Amino acid sequence: NDVAFDGSNSMGRIISWHWEFGDIRDKEDEGEIVHFTYIQHGSKVATLTVTDVFDNTAIDTINVEVTPR
Repeated sequence: NDVAFDGSNSMGRIISWHWEFGDIRDKEDEGEIVHFTYIQHGSKVATLTVTDVFDNTAIDTINVEVTPR
């Protein structure tokens, strides 16, 4: 269950995108657009933290429903 996450609509002069995927493996990734493969189905919460050139941060979350194939 590969999912693409896109943080390119973040406003401001963003210099850092930090993703947490809410998976049991506790994986994280960096980048404006990332892909993540969930290994277990169920409800997950993915979190994006962005940082701009002035060191301001903003956090957004999205609910992800992973269904069995």
